[in-house]
Amino acid sequence: MATLVVRPTPGLRGVVRLPGSKSYTHRALLGGLLAGESTLRGPLVCDDTRRSLDAIRALGARARARGDRLHIRGTGGRLRTPRAPLRFGESGTSLRLFLPAASLCRGEVVLDGEGSLRRRPNGYLVECLRRLGVRVHGRGADHRVPLRVQGRGVFPGGHLRLAGDIYSSQFLSALLVAAPLGDSETVLEIPGDMVSRPYVDITLDVLRRHGVRVARRGYRRFTIPPRQHYGDPGDLSIPGDLSSASFLLAAASLVDSRVVLRGARRDPQGDWAMADHLRRMGARVSHSGDALEVRGPFSLRGIEVNARDTPDLVPVLAMLGLFTEGPMEIGGAAHLRLKESDRISAPAQEFARLGAHATSRRDGLRVEKGPRPGSVVRVDSHGDHRIAMALAVAGLRLGPLAIRGAECIAKSYPGFVGDMRRLGARMAWVGYRPTGNLPK
Repeated sequence: MATLVVRPTPGLRGVVRLPGSKSYTHRALLGGLLAGESTLRGPLVCDDTRRSLDAIRALGARARARGDRLHIRGTGGRLRTPRAPLRFGESGTSLRLFLPAASLCRGEVVLDGEGSLRRRPNGYLVECLRRLGVRVHGRGADHRVPLRVQGRGVFPGGHLRLAGDIYSSQFLSALLVAAPLGDSETVLEIPGDMVSRPYVDITLDVLRRHGVRVARRGYRRFTIPPRQHYGDPGDLSIPGDLSSASFLLAAASLVDSRVVLRGARRDPQGDWAMADHLRRMGARVSHSGDALEVRGPFSLRGIEVNARDTPDLVPVLAMLGLFTEGPMEIGGAAHLRLKESDRISAPAQEFARLGAHATSRRDGLRVEKGPRPGSVVRVDSHGDHRIAMALAVAGLRLGPLAIRGAECIAKSYPGFVGDMRRLGARMAWVGYRPTGNLPK
């Protein structure tokens, strides 16, 4: 297990090209599988997206990397039934996105995972698919992986009511991707409030680029006509990842800085909200063209945030409570207890080690600055990439900090430490050498 050591850093200067959006990359890979020919420009290369890339290849797509482009020759919706299990590591997004698509194969498809993904329940997802006529079962009463799908070569379609919490946006996205290839109309209803709604908008944006039709009524009802065809989008440019950008924006707000982030063009990503939150806290964040710029530091004030639609921002926003005048109050995030870690209790535990008054609640946490540690502090990532990066940013002011298990950062942003070091951050790995090349 690797350790990331972070030392106090006086300032940050420079320009960073943001990595591609993880959410867009997952969905574009799946769209490429179901289409004919497509080219992804600037896809994210990380542990999670590698799992999705492996899956589309196993299901019959041919993918070839050339520079920062990934050319995909898809299946036109006629998927190959893989002989070996589809292995998704700890990528819950990959598992849920590919689960309905597995019904497009003929015969049994096994979907498996490891680590935290083996502990996460899938009972509700299995129940929903069964109501649509998909034959699927998992391990134990709550259907943990491996999941087994008996595909019939076509998605059944039908009418389904989905709960609006927990995994609804990812699973709704997965159904929206598979349903156009159904043999009957699919109607998806969400009677309550949905969490993480911007991720559904990302899915619909990718479907639109493939020429797929979906009629919607807000986030309450989606109607998908059957027997559609995934058109070829040509070059599909992946926007910069605003979830990853949030850590760089936070860092630049805490120390003397002049930092520019390139690749940030307006799109449906909900984590654009990070710039707005920082402005409410007293920071100045400017946006022009594809560039976000911050010239810190700022005297930040604590605010209240409802994280219902932006759960990935919770660890970094909570971390800022270590430095604000007044507490950071974060709510609307009960669904975070079932991520790679418990993203409510775990950050509160680690920020308390850094001197904060941190309290976890049912759907969020409260963080208020307290006495600073006087020596090297050892903290734990809990195997969660977003907690690890939040701790690394805190270390710029509170270091020396030793973050155990920080190699999990590769799950979403393998270049994070390299980018931070190029800006001037004093960070170093112990026992780890990251890689970020696109698989050939």
